[in-house]
Amino acid sequence: VSIPQPPSDGSGEIFHVYPDPAVSNESIPLYFALMQSFSGGYVSAGGLPGILVALDEINSNPYALPGYTLHYTLSDNECTRYRSQRTLFNQLRDDRTKIAAVGSGCTLATEPAAEISHFWNIPQISCHASSPTLRNRERFRRYFQTIGSEENQGYADFGVIKFYGWKKITILQLDIDSFEIVTNELSRLLRKQGVHVSIKTFEQEDRSAGLDSPFDNDTRIYAFIMYSEFARELLCEAYEKNLMYPRSTFLHPAWWVGEWWKDPPNSTENLTCSEEQRAQVVDRSIGVLLFEYIEDDADVAETGINGTTYRMKFNEYYMGNEETLGTENDFGQDCYDAIWILALALNKTMNDLIDNPEFNANASAEASINRTFGLEDITYKTEFVLERIFDHLTETNFLGITGN
Repeated sequence: VSIPQPPSDGSGEIFHVYPDPAVSNESIPLYFALMQSFSGGYVSAGGLPGILVALDEINSNPYALPGYTLHYTLSDNECTRYRSQRTLFNQLRDDRTKIAAVGSGCTLATEPAAEISHFWNIPQISCHASSPTLRNRERFRRYFQTIGSEENQGYADFGVIKFYGWKKITILQLDIDSFEIVTNELSRLLRKQGVHVSIKTFEQEDRSAGLDSPFDNDTRIYAFIMYSEFARELLCEAYEKNLMYPRSTFLHPAWWVGEWWKDPPNSTENLTCSEEQRAQVVDRSIGVLLFEYIEDDADVAETGINGTTYRMKFNEYYMGNEETLGTENDFGQDCYDAIWILALALNKTMNDLIDNPEFNANASAEASINRTFGLEDITYKTEFVLERIFDHLTETNFLGITGN
C-alpha cells in the first residue's frame, strides 16, 4: 500500500481511501473517518500501518462483517486545535456517510473534534489521545478510547523517581490542560514523599512566555511533560549549559516515538543546535512507559495474531511509506485493537438488526424506509442505530494486541 503525502495547504481534505472501493468486489462499503496528525507536536501517522493490518484482517474474515467491506477515508489535522474541526467537517460533508470517526491523533486535535462529533450521532474512537479531560461525558458524549488516561504518566514518573531516591526535580510542562493534570498529580505525589519540586511552564504559541530559563545550577533531574517538538528546543539550551550525563538527566514519556530528538521529516523547526548535540543531551535519559504490549509468541489476541506476527505485518506496510508516515510508533497496536473493536461493535449491531424484528422496524421507521434496515442505511439522522453501535463499543470485552 502506497500512502500519498497529505495536502500541504492545511485544508484537512480527504486524501486517501483504503481499501480502494473500486476493487471491493460485490460487498457493500462502510466508511469511517480517519483523522490523523502527520506533523505538529505529535505525529500519530506512524501508527497507521496498524490500522491497515486490522482492515485487511477484518475484510478477509468471512465472519467479521459478512457482506460488507470496511474502509477509511483519511485526512490530516496537523495536530492543531484550529484545524481539527475543519478536518471533521470535511469528513462529514463528504458524500460517503461515516459510521464512526477514528482519531484525531494527538490530544490537542482530538478534544475539539470529540466535543462536536456527537451532533452527527456518530461514535468517535481514539487510539492515541489520552487526556483525562476526555473522560467528561457531558462534553464528549460519544467518545471512546483504547488507551489509558495520560494522568497515569504522573504515577509512572513518580515510580521511577522514587526508585532512584531523587530528592529534587524540575518539571518542564507545556501549558495544555492534559499536561497540567499530569504535572499536578506528579508534584502532589513527590511533595508527599519530601521531594523538592519546581515547575516551569510555557505556552504553546509563545514558548518563552513565563520562562527566563527552564534550567538552574542546582537541579540535576528534569521531567518533560509536553510534546517532543517543544522538548527539542529545550535540548538546545540544555546543551549550551552543558546539562549532560552525569551532570544531569531527563525523564520523558516513552510514547515519544523513535529517535525523537532528531529533526522530523520535512521539519520547519528553527533549532539552534544539531541532532548530534541533542543526542549528547539525551544520552542516558529515561523513557517512561505506562504499560507493556503482547510481544511473546505465546500470547495470542482474539483475532489469532501474536506480537511477532503483528510486528511483521506492521513493517510490511510501514516500509516504503516512511517519508509520509514519519517515525513509527507503538500506538499502532492500540489502533489495530480500535479498528477490530469497531468491527465487533458493527457486527453486534448487524446481528441485532437481523435477530430483533422490533429493533429493525424502529430503525427503518427512523430512516423512513419501507424495507429491512441494514448497516448501509445508516445516516447521521439514524440516531437509534448509531447509539446502539456506541453502546456495543463501550461493552466490548476484547483481548487484543495491547491486552484485555
